[in-house]
Amino acid sequence: MPSTPNAPKKNAIWLRPEYQAPEQAQPVQATLDGIGTETETIVEPVEQRKWPTQPKAQLAAIRDLLRTSSGEWTVPQIAAQFTGKNTKKKLDTITENLERLEWFGLVICDEHNGILHWHHTETIAA
Repeated sequence: MPSTPNAPKKNAIWLRPEYQAPEQAQPVQATLDGIGTETETIVEPVEQRKWPTQPKAQLAAIRDLLRTSSGEWTVPQIAAQFTGKNTKKKLDTITENLERLEWFGLVICDEHNGILHWHHTETIAA
């Protein structure tokens, strides 16, 4: 029995199966396991700096950390450089100060895989 020219073939390899043969389309894996998943590394320094209690001093401490350290930093990485627990309040304060520093043009924020990284404008991002 001859097949009709427009009938889909059962063993055909389709270039775009979701359009050419939607009943044969297989789900596509969005990401490969172990590839593209970036884990954040938090390195605690040998000697942590004291976390200031005054907002102006906190802003200056974050600015000085980024200015004297090369590379990109995330909020948890910055928080690990200072004494005390990394509470939500402390992390929010660091984020707010980073946004202020960005507004002043002192730091630059880049996003990599959904994670915000900050660096001083005078340092070159890795």
